Amino acid sequence: MKLTTITALLAFPGALVAQVGHTPERSPYRDLNTDMRMSVLAGWYSAASDAAGVLPKSGPLFGVRWLAHVGGPAEIGVRLAMVATERNVLDPAQAADDRLVETRDIRLGFGDITLNFNLTGTKTWRHLAPYVQAGIGLASDFQSRDIGGFRHGTEFAFSYGAGVRFVPARRFELHAELGSYFYNLEYPSSYFVPGPDETSVLPATARRDAWRNNWTLAVGLAFQPFR
Repeated sequence: MKLTTITALLAFPGALVAQVGHTPERSPYRDLNTDMRMSVLAGWYSAASDAAGVLPKSGPLFGVRWLAHVGGPAEIGVRLAMVATERNVLDPAQAADDRLVETRDIRLGFGDITLNFNLTGTKTWRHLAPYVQAGIGLASDFQSRDIGGFRHGTEFAFSYGAGVRFVPARRFELHAELGSYFYNLEYPSSYFVPGPDETSVLPATARRDAWRNNWTLAVGLAFQPFR
């Protein structure tokens, strides 16, 4: 009788765990795919405004990214993106009403290396895996100096953001993210020299550089290219 009672008591906690837990096939958690992935993405680049109105404007964004697992919840990524946009070209030697020479179509390119951290570790929860990322790279408009002396050129850019992965199957996934490219540009000295109407593009007290926080919103499809 005593042996039967002890056996029942020992089995009781196990029965409770079985009731409140999940069998592996019904668990909301799944192992996250850690193989190298490639993703194609599209979205919108929301450009910050600038005092002179000559920096690249907002426009559609397209890109590709490669991601590789480096350990635990961390991944390293290489991203290339292009924004189809435009910018104003000014001639500061003209009067204010005649300074706008043209609105030029340009391609604004970004390339960066990012470090991504999955907030759910190496698992997904109900096929979802939120993440944060930060990186460093370059931003360029591939243009030479314009008639007014301004040149965007190629600049160092910092990037950061957060997003979520939806992983319905091992070999492909969807993701959506909000991010930013943050970099600095300088205005030429000609923007501070008065024109024939005694006005200048920028007042003498204005900053000669412009740090810009440019937001991006993108969605993408990731897959394993080599499997």
